Amino acid sequence: MKYKKSKFLLIGLLVLSILISISAINATDNNTININTITANNTQDTINTQTSNNNNEKSIKSTIKSENKNKTVKKENTANNYEELYNTIETIKNTGTNSEETITLSPGNYNITKPINWGNTTQTTKTLIINGNGITLDGEGKYQFITVEREYTLNLENIKIQNCNSTYGAIIYNNGTVTIKNSTFINNTGKDHGGVNYNNKGTLTITHSNFTNNNATNNGGVNYNNNGNLTITNSNFTNNHATNGGVNYNNYGNLTITNSNFTNNNAQLRSGVNYNYGNLDINLSNFINNTSANGGVNYNYKNLTITDSNFTNNHVTNDGGVNYNNGNLKNK
Repeated sequence: MKYKKSKFLLIGLLVLSILISISAINATDNNTININTITANNTQDTINTQTSNNNNEKSIKSTIKSENKNKTVKKENTANNYEELYNTIETIKNTGTNSEETITLSPGNYNITKPINWGNTTQTTKTLIINGNGITLDGEGKYQFITVEREYTLNLENIKIQNCNSTYGAIIYNNGTVTIKNSTFINNTGKDHGGVNYNNKGTLTITHSNFTNNNATNNGGVNYNNNGNLTITNSNFTNNHATNGGVNYNNYGNLTITNSNFTNNNAQLRSGVNYNYGNLDINLSNFINNTSANGGVNYNYKNLTITDSNFTNNHVTNDGGVNYNNGNLKNK
């Protein structure tokens, strides 16, 4: 009987031991599954992080590439003679990617061989700056220098231009915007209008420049302003000639003159200096020894305002020693 009890006890202990072992194995398996699950999740996080980093790097590289593409790289344009100047402008018209280009001329004298047209570009450049660097440009009595088309801009600086010849505007025919500064113009001839400039519905600004011995067969020994805007500041006009308007012929335009000097200019019929059929404002300027048959200085048909200006020894053979007025005249 004792033997049977011991046998049952032994069997019970054996069963208990087996149950405990199975429980332990199950626990181990669960832990393994959890660990594997965590490891898999961590791996996925790592992949996601790497993907995100790669995308950020691609985005940064794309942005840098885009910025580099949009950067404007300006190169220095230089010319050593007139042919190089002409060809450089043609190259800019066909391949220029900047809104503005500058050409600097090397020292020396340049002879014009053909007129330049600034306009009709196939690219984006609309503004041309020519820094003359003190050179002399010579038209040899045969050529006009340049035409500026509508919506184009020319800035002309530090240059001397002489002996140009054309029917309208011996040097510049302007349909757009032109600024002239620190320059000199001598012995140029307009066979009809504008011994130097013909401004056709454009904007022309002249500052710190000198005009001597220029001539127009008909109107405007220096400037013919046709329904445009002409502004003259700190400039000198000497010995210029025309049939009407020894210096300026203002035709339905706006002409403003400030702090400038006009000496020994002449017109055969009307206005030794200014013929005005538009709006003319004269400020702080001097007029000396100018002559004409009528209107030694001004021949006015429209609106003329004169402020703080001096008139000395101006002469006429008929009427209006200083002003011949058929319009509105104000002296301030």
